[in-house]
Amino acid sequence: MGRKMQFFVDATQISALSLSMAYVKESSTTPQTYRPVFTASGFASFLEEESLGATFNAPVVTLANFLNYLCDSDESITPQLINRFYNRSLIFSEWQQNFESLHIATSVAIRNFCDATGFDFKFADVIEPGQMQIIPLSQKKVRERLMERFLESELSDADQFRIFEDRNGRSVAILRLQNRSVRAITFPNFGALIDAEVVPLCTDFALSYSPTLELENGAAQNLQLNSHTHARFKLSTPQSLSGAIVRGFNFDPVKVLTNTILIKEPELFYPVKHLEHFFIDRNSDAVYLELISSLSHAIDLVLTEASEAVPFAQEVLERSRFAWEQIFPDDKPLQVQVQSLERALSVENLWPNQHHQIELD
Repeated sequence: MGRKMQFFVDATQISALSLSMAYVKESSTTPQTYRPVFTASGFASFLEEESLGATFNAPVVTLANFLNYLCDSDESITPQLINRFYNRSLIFSEWQQNFESLHIATSVAIRNFCDATGFDFKFADVIEPGQMQIIPLSQKKVRERLMERFLESELSDADQFRIFEDRNGRSVAILRLQNRSVRAITFPNFGALIDAEVVPLCTDFALSYSPTLELENGAAQNLQLNSHTHARFKLSTPQSLSGAIVRGFNFDPVKVLTNTILIKEPELFYPVKHLEHFFIDRNSDAVYLELISSLSHAIDLVLTEASEAVPFAQEVLERSRFAWEQIFPDDKPLQVQVQSLERALSVENLWPNQHHQIELD
């Protein structure tokens, strides 16, 4: 059985949300060749070589980590990439307070790179500190109206969207595009005042889904796991993903992911499932259906006093309680099943942590 949406949601690529992933091409009448030195990985390697033996430079380290872990290795060095670096960095108060220093260090690094390689970079298209102001978006209605206006300006009439609030108080937009693919975008609670207009500060925390509601192979998937931790990964196949988890204003790598699967990475799996619960019908969600089935089976085993009841029921209860809290926080059927299993274990004196029981509203 395939996955189904629990409400509407139809675009062509959204230019403001898509990444530039072109190489710099040689000017020649011969077959095209590529200069990987002008890519994210080439620039990062240059920065690392330049930094050998030098005093720790927080802006340069931040830029190098961004290029290494939050970009495609073959992504071209463009003003759009640098602006995305600024937008991502400015989520952190450290860089909001020191944007001038970040901008100067980044500009110097790019000029040194251009001088060393002959690369021609268009500085005029890069945002400068004096051109923008960061604004906290603490009011839900103000934040949602800003997101609505932004999406209305970016999408076509054939596209649809709805906005929700996640458990961390962030706005989440679910887009159904004209080609029936889906985007789930999480907006940090900051806006940017540019040219007398307030826009979302960062729009690239997005998951991309195929029309069959599976994560798209080959698409960059970006998550803001919490206020200090970000993740970026790609699926080469449904059973193989690679990427990285970074933490802090320097984007320090805390975990590099190589040829793993989503379900084995709880730091990614549960945030992804939490976003999916906004738009995937739970009656077609394999994770949800397995939880409900396992809870029912565990309750039956406990009530019939089967010998294998206790370890199985306790494992199911722990897993289901966590899923209820992290993925399906508003799901009454799951909540009732969890509570029923807690009561069954309690009656049989098999569940010692009764003070942790979930209470129905």
